[in-house]
Amino acid sequence: MMQERRPHLRVALTPHCNFRCRYCRPGGEGYYENISDVLSKEELIDIISLCGDGGFRDIKLTGGEPLIRKDLEDIISEIKGLNKFNSLGLVTNGSLLYGRSKGLKEAGLDSITISLDAADRNVFLKITNTDCFLNVIEGIKEAINSGLKTRINCVLGKSNRDQLEGLIKTAKEVGAELKIIDVMNVNPEGNNWSNYSWNCCSSVYGKEIRITCGPQGGHIVFSPADTRYLH
Repeated sequence: MMQERRPHLRVALTPHCNFRCRYCRPGGEGYYENISDVLSKEELIDIISLCGDGGFRDIKLTGGEPLIRKDLEDIISEIKGLNKFNSLGLVTNGSLLYGRSKGLKEAGLDSITISLDAADRNVFLKITNTDCFLNVIEGIKEAINSGLKTRINCVLGKSNRDQLEGLIKTAKEVGAELKIIDVMNVNPEGNNWSNYSWNCCSSVYGKEIRITCGPQGGHIVFSPADTRYLH
């Protein structure tokens, strides 16, 4: 049976993202123009503190792209100072990570999850519509060298299923965990999703497969799309 998830708090620090991933916005939808219309640091800390009082002990900061916020290190430091959470993680596309890993670690960040859907620069550009593949790779290396527990997330679909071998090689080289995720079809009535979805994990649904990826103990996890939390 699939291991039950431990409840954790996910906080979107901004709705804005600097990527235009094809599977995320296959019809161009979802782009949020007003990047100034976000909660202030003080508002975020107040809400997060209340959630800590309510019993949450693990927290992940997400977006949009959370590294767009210049006050991210301050937010992390203040969350850590609440002394209400056992773990504090960040989910990012990694494009703005290089040069900030050490500061994030020093602020109190425990772990980081970086999205990487291709091992080839041209395929990466085709998927994300953003030419910053090398920035992401350097960010991953820096995060690991800074002592952050680092995981690479890959959403595998029709446009990048030939990238799996290269992604495994990349994970091995840097010593990170690699998690392979199905495209989650949140709009089954839409026509665009069929262009991207490919049920790569159906044969291992309900199972967790871990393959050692390097001397630092990294491994691969195949994770079927789980829609339980969408209902």
